[in-house]
Amino acid sequence: MQFLQFANQGIRVCNDLISSYSNYNKIRPLQDNTSLKTTLASEVALISLNAIEIIAESVGASDLIQYKIKSTEIVFRGIDLITKCGHHLLSNAPDKNYLKGVVTPLAGMVRAAVEGIILQNKMYLALSPEELAKIELPIYEYVDDELKIVGRKKITREQCEDGLKTMQAFLPYSQIGEIGIKALNITKMATEVPQNVALAGGLPLAAPLAAAGPLAVIAAPIAAPIAPFIAPQENEPADLPAHTIPASALSDLDFTALHYIPEQLTNDAVFKKFNCPITKNRIRYPVGLIGDDALFERDALRNYILDNGRSPTRDIHAQLDQILQKPLAQLIIDDRLRFHSNRLKAALMDPEAISYPADPKRLAKVKKETPTLQ
Repeated sequence: MQFLQFANQGIRVCNDLISSYSNYNKIRPLQDNTSLKTTLASEVALISLNAIEIIAESVGASDLIQYKIKSTEIVFRGIDLITKCGHHLLSNAPDKNYLKGVVTPLAGMVRAAVEGIILQNKMYLALSPEELAKIELPIYEYVDDELKIVGRKKITREQCEDGLKTMQAFLPYSQIGEIGIKALNITKMATEVPQNVALAGGLPLAAPLAAAGPLAVIAAPIAAPIAPFIAPQENEPADLPAHTIPASALSDLDFTALHYIPEQLTNDAVFKKFNCPITKNRIRYPVGLIGDDALFERDALRNYILDNGRSPTRDIHAQLDQILQKPLAQLIIDDRLRFHSNRLKAALMDPEAISYPADPKRLAKVKKETPTLQ
């Protein structure tokens, strides 16, 4: 039993760590990340609670302290279940992930509830008969479509003993079920996490990814018995022609590595707003010029100034040191390229790493704050 408890704690800590790291790398600067950030916050809280629970058990904390920790965990497991259902099933996600969005958080919620009931019954049984007789539990009923307390009932020692035995008998099954489900989830995330990090632009903290491979090997035999019970997700391939996109970009699945906007993306609604007056092509690296409101392709503007010494759109003198960087415009272009990279990646390899179009409200705010983008 102790080994099963230890294995359950270890697998759920690994699952929450990898999932939170994966979600962190899915956050995109110009998208509505509310549900994703809420999910990430609940996972970080659960990681902290797991650590506190392990410490409390190692120092022999009382049942009351452990019950309070477990009650807090149950609350955050419920929040985690709601936020993941909302993010994976109720949002505009084109790929529904029932394993990550429903099955995994539900397994954690059930196991935590069982452990909470066990601790609660242990606390009741530790009371004296007089103290136990003073405890009254509320009776809930629906009255006029509202859940209300309609009375209270006392509990007996026999009821507590029966409840404790029932939950203790069910606990190993809930723990084994959670281990298997989260092991299967880890095997899927072992390939998802590195791809999300690559799509996020190689963020720091990449070292923990080395653990994903060994975890997949360890988790695979545990997850194998339950894998057939979780239906695979079928995804229609995206109709994205690739005859002018280099093979290296397809293998890396990162359009931000390109130094130009691919031909297939030139009609994109975002890229249409960035057209260079010099090259007449979509802008990849936007820059401006002092005294000129237009946006230009960086190299094209440098070459034009070197050859002509004047602004391309105004009859004014210009020098190289008058070139201005446009970080907000660059952010929009890079984010849009990542969006199309993720779409192609989802269609070809992994539906888990797909991201969504830039949030219209955030784009409107950027345009308002940056008149040159109007």
